[in-house]
Amino acid sequence: MPRFLVTTQRALRGRVATAEEAVRDTAGVTLLDARNPDMVSIETTEEIAQELKRRLAATHFVDPETHHRLH
Repeated sequence: MPRFLVTTQRALRGRVATAEEAVRDTAGVTLLDARNPDMVSIETTEEIAQELKRRLAATHFVDPETHHRLH
């Protein structure tokens, strides 16, 4: 299943729900890493990620999680 990074917009931190709070109870979302509650890693479908992106657009970023390997 695809992984996504949900980040609270920097200018709004402390004034809106954290990224963790924003996605915690969303059906179909598995929280993978919430060590920083304003920047969490989740696992979900593309469809649910698009819905989160639409719903949270004013306060959070929802982007595919990418990993780069150094050779």
